[in-house]
Amino acid sequence: MFRLFGTAIGIFVVGISTYWGALDFMQLTQTNQQLAESAFELSDREFQYLLSREKTHRINVGFEGTWILMGIGIILLSNQNPR
Repeated sequence: MFRLFGTAIGIFVVGISTYWGALDFMQLTQTNQQLAESAFELSDREFQYLLSREKTHRINVGFEGTWILMGIGIILLSNQNPR
């Protein structure tokens, strides 16, 4: 029973983290394109705003990757044979 419960939690964590990580990655690439296209046309304030959005999405993608790895760890640990 604990194996099934642990596996279900792990799959849930991996699925949710993958979904949100993919959304943040798409936003990160969109922000990077906006920065590359209009870096010299923006005011300093707008440029700093886009940089902060890029950093936010970059951090979120990194942490979603961490949650994916933790979900995989939960799955692997819940399927170990007890001694």
